[in-house]
Formats: sequence, C-alpha cells, structure tokens
Amino acid sequence: MAVDDALRVYLLWHQHDPDDDDTAMLLGVYSTRERAQVRKASANMLPGFRRFPDAFTIDEYIVNADYWIDGFVTTASNGEWVEDPD
Repeated sequence: MAVDDALRVYLLWHQHDPDDDDTAMLLGVYSTRERAQVRKASANMLPGFRRFPDAFTIDEYIVNADYWIDGFVTTASNGEWVEDPD
C-alpha cells in the first residue's frame, strides 16, 4: 500500500502547559481532520479548554506505521541518563 493510500487517523490533543507533559490530554482519535476540528470547536467551549484556545493540536498518523523505532533511556533522580546494560 502506498503512503498516499494509507489509512490515516487524526489525534486531537490539548496541552495548556507545553513544559509539563502531565497537562497533555488526548481528546480523541478521528477518521478525518475535519472531524477532529469539529471536536476541537466543541471542546473549546468547555471550562478549562476555553481558557487556552491555542493549546490544541491535531496530529496525523498513518495506521500500521512505526513511529518509535529505537529503544529509550530514562533519567535518574540526579538527572543523569540511565541506559539498559548490554
């Protein structure tokens, strides 16, 4: 299947503090960008969300595509990177 023919989904996020990942909220996953925009408009009327109208993002993803292909590291309490032992 060519990328142009691939099934796409659209994730609607709201994150009122871009420096704090704990404020990221996934509002929904939609079959079209237009459906995500309709949901964004309705959520923008709700308490909390309406105070941060510029904090919405719509991300497009291709279904069955890999988005994280490497491993990961964590940070210790002292802020240093901790990798898995080989």
